[in-house]
Amino acid sequence: MSEKEWSENTKCWMESLGRFTPTTENDYVKGYAYDFDEGGTYSIYWDARSLREIAAACLEVAEGLEGGGE
Repeated sequence: MSEKEWSENTKCWMESLGRFTPTTENDYVKGYAYDFDEGGTYSIYWDARSLREIAAACLEVAEGLEGGGE
């Protein structure tokens, strides 16, 4: 899937998470994270499994905010 196939909503979220875009291999998305200890940014790569784990974590937090979490 190329970035051009992403919905505008998805593009906005991926940008806000760290300027994530697909890699040339399309096995990962590449973005940037801030290093709070050293300062500056570094490249970070997420594969499909990582993105699913992030989604699950976000759902857990959302449920907790809505009072549905334990």
